[in-house]
Amino acid sequence: MDKMRQALRALPPRTVRALLHDLAGLRRRADDGEDLAIPLASLHLKSGRDVGGGVLALGGDGRDSRNAVIFHLHDPQSHRLSTDVVYLDLDDIEAVTLHDVTAAVHLLARNWTAPPPSTSVPTRLELRRRAETFAARVREESGLTLPFVAEVGGAPTGGEALYWLGEAMSEVTGTLVELLRDDMARETLGKALQGVRFVLNRTPGVLLDATTLIVRVAADRGRDGYLSGRALRTAIEDLF
Repeated sequence: MDKMRQALRALPPRTVRALLHDLAGLRRRADDGEDLAIPLASLHLKSGRDVGGGVLALGGDGRDSRNAVIFHLHDPQSHRLSTDVVYLDLDDIEAVTLHDVTAAVHLLARNWTAPPPSTSVPTRLELRRRAETFAARVREESGLTLPFVAEVGGAPTGGEALYWLGEAMSEVTGTLVELLRDDMARETLGKALQGVRFVLNRTPGVLLDATTLIVRVAADRGRDGYLSGRALRTAIEDLF
């Protein structure tokens, strides 16, 4: 089977909303230092207009319930990313075209559970250092000190569990940074929360244990083994 057919067969069904969350998550991972080739996309709007480029971020500003997309435009002639961005309401996007799916499929495949090719699995020590880096980002963005702790004692060294714990930390970091931009959320979480702990569990989810946010990661389920995007934000908000 040629490369193109393999890629097409591996692509999972995705709603527009879920796919944009995935692409925004990839951008966060790249911003956190992971070596990723972010796939370019074209957004097809209900107005009939098309825009091409890459998803920078997705979320709300705390003032209404709608989600906004920040989209980095590319030059239609050179197909290189420009210095322009466009802000869009998620509900105005009707469809998404992904470009060069053969390069992006391993990042977007729903049931893919192994780390991407050429991606090294972190050691326990590296994961603890990464946890400190993520906690520092939350502190810099929000002013809140929330230590991140990854319980990795039961994870085999070199196993994919460590990789997916790191992915979950990246996702939670982005969600907390976004959530804490809201004044009420920052005040509420600042009073109730003193830390975040990541644990391996058979069922993904979040819960509150006294003053600690517990993030459960089902590492054997790959990208489906932790909450992300709107589902993660809603689950956290429901705890408070």
